[in-house]
Amino acid sequence: MSDFDDDEDMARAIAASLADSQQPRAPAPAADDYEAQYEADLQAALAASQAVAEPHRSPSPATSVASSIEDSPPRPNGLLPTSSGSRAPKPKSAPDPAAGSSSGGDELAAFRADRKRLEEERLARQKRRRDESGQPEEIEDRRPAKRATPSSASASSSSSPRVPLKPTPGPSRPNTELFWDGVVRQTANMHVGPGKNGENGKPVFRLSEIIGDKSQVKFAIISSYAVQVSWIYNFFSPTTPVILVAQPDQSEASSATVKLNILPHWVRVTPYFRGGYGVMHVKFLLLFYADRLRIAIPTANFVDYDWMHIENTVFVQDVPLRASPIAHSAKLDDFPTTLEHVLRGLNVSAGIRTHVMNDHPEIPLQNADPGSIRRYWDFSRVTAALIPSLHGKHEGWEKVIKTGHTALMRAVRRLAGIDPKDKRGRKGSIEYQGSSLGKYSSKWLNEFYGSAMGQSPETWLDDPVSRRSKLPVPDIKIVFPTHDYVKNSKLGEPGGGTIFCKKAFWEGSTFPRQIFYESRSTRGPVLLHSKMAIAFFSDIPSSASNADDSDDELIVLDSDGRAPAKAGQAEGWMYVGSHNFTPSAWGTLSGSAFTPIINVTNYELGVVLPLRSREEADAYACYERPPKKYANGVLPWMQENSIHHQIG
Repeated sequence: MSDFDDDEDMARAIAASLADSQQPRAPAPAADDYEAQYEADLQAALAASQAVAEPHRSPSPATSVASSIEDSPPRPNGLLPTSSGSRAPKPKSAPDPAAGSSSGGDELAAFRADRKRLEEERLARQKRRRDESGQPEEIEDRRPAKRATPSSASASSSSSPRVPLKPTPGPSRPNTELFWDGVVRQTANMHVGPGKNGENGKPVFRLSEIIGDKSQVKFAIISSYAVQVSWIYNFFSPTTPVILVAQPDQSEASSATVKLNILPHWVRVTPYFRGGYGVMHVKFLLLFYADRLRIAIPTANFVDYDWMHIENTVFVQDVPLRASPIAHSAKLDDFPTTLEHVLRGLNVSAGIRTHVMNDHPEIPLQNADPGSIRRYWDFSRVTAALIPSLHGKHEGWEKVIKTGHTALMRAVRRLAGIDPKDKRGRKGSIEYQGSSLGKYSSKWLNEFYGSAMGQSPETWLDDPVSRRSKLPVPDIKIVFPTHDYVKNSKLGEPGGGTIFCKKAFWEGSTFPRQIFYESRSTRGPVLLHSKMAIAFFSDIPSSASNADDSDDELIVLDSDGRAPAKAGQAEGWMYVGSHNFTPSAWGTLSGSAFTPIINVTNYELGVVLPLRSREEADAYACYERPPKKYANGVLPWMQENSIHHQIG
């Protein structure tokens, strides 16, 4: 049984396990019930969508995202409320009294009739454009049946892509907090200890604060595994064009899809899955304002539960708009280049084309071709490395190092300054906090550890598999909550519905139970949904150390010819993103040193940041450090051991 089976169980259990909990909503629909959940959420969003037809009236808010969060002590750093003058947008839309009342069926019929009218108007506009330009009718293909791969996405885009219209530069709102150097924070949570929602001087994020003044958002691309459509819709202006990247249902998974106007001005896209097998687990927001691009990578899904009852982590980086576009260089390989690659892999290119060819030809991002982002936005102050996992089989070094744990390896080699000739990488230790576990082998643990230390797979890919399978377990600490910690948390066992460890995995004869450590939030008895890894090097290459040492200084090298790390040098790295610590998320290597192959089950995304000290790691860590090792007889949280999560 693969750890992907655990992913599928996770998808079903997220909805089922919390349906009977003490919380107001289950946090996520099952992957194979997405369309049913969408239809239900669509009806809940109808009242809010009526504001599109009445531009001078804003949708009326109902219950807060988490009223006890948004109405809790004052927001850190004096952030202003949203443009409507209210606090956070609300999770459920209530009909505006002025609009009158009608049944859900009547509203749905009216909404679909309005969509039909908009579609007819769109087709008429499109026909006028074709008549004026002399283009044949065959150019329209709003729903590509095949995946928009990096190559085909570029080929299918216009041969002369439209240059984004440069908005009139204007100052951001005076009290809006900007993050030109990037920041990592925890999310607000209604169950944390006193003073732990920013009042203690350690700021937290609310989704409404990440988005800011929604009237200023010109365009948004958002991605999430689980989506509560009616809830996330209210965070944006009803006229803002949005692309939503989502987990496909079973009928969609074998081909990339595009759906126009799932809500007014919203396009939903799903990526391709080989054989319909995998999870679109990426979570991000790309928010385009007049003078900047905001990139947010949360560990939370776009469901109210994730931003209210369990704790998550968010990376936020603001990137300014360039004064004028720069020339594209195909040789560059950096954050924006990787971001463009990810957007093409997720089928966002098709979503952009759909917006451009219909009602939003003016959106700031006209395509996801190479250079489409880096030419117009200045990433010079970004120090994070973007780490994607793209589903599929990737063969050859050029492709392998762009995805999964080999993409992590490349980032670690760069931030650690490892000499290109040094294939051995570094030595050190890793702590990995996650919410879902996989089926581990010593072979895969060493594979991941090598990449996490910057070791090139060239050093071991040609070794016999039988030899690699007998390697000792490396210095990895898996940080995961115990059964008792979940039981004694604020939500108790019912709150453990989004944390997964299979009993069959734990009881396996070769499962590495000896490397499990307790996950305990630094903010009180709450459960962590954060995916965070912290790694430290215990040595540096001897060549690097010798370059800075005087001739008479005695350097004591270890058996591998390495010197201890020096103060002031990058001592390690931190990862934040969607990747759980599983082979499905990070991929599995095979092939040879000449022709490597990495197979990745999921789509994932995160960032790696350099750590300069252990104190810096302690300041960022969402869990108590150093983590405490499981005592004899202590069990991890397993839903199978809880009467609150029995199915059937």
